[in-house]
Amino acid sequence: MLPLEYNLSPPEWLYNGFPLTTDGDESLDLQLALQVCHQLVSATTQIDYTPLGRALHMAHMLVGLQGPIGDWPASWNGRTGEPIGDDRTHEPVTLFRELRQILQSTEFDHVISRAEAGISSK
Repeated sequence: MLPLEYNLSPPEWLYNGFPLTTDGDESLDLQLALQVCHQLVSATTQIDYTPLGRALHMAHMLVGLQGPIGDWPASWNGRTGEPIGDDRTHEPVTLFRELRQILQSTEFDHVISRAEAGISSK
């Protein structure tokens, strides 16, 4: 089932098209974004690639949030892209691995490699 119950960040925001946790709040939650991306990938079929397009949009935007040690902020301002708080995670690497498998592409290999290097250096 698609996560249609979520409102999306507006098109004028830097991180547009991401699920909002609360209307009127500019903060975006990585866990929620990943949950939605995985649901969209799962909803993709041979006949309908539309959900994959939305997941790819979010994945491409998440590449820009990856830090130098391969991690991502747990939350950030969707309008400006500024991280909120100090919590960071390598969890998005699962999404990028899933997309690599589905697309049979090396497009996200650099993202995966940076995350895996950060994980192994812990």
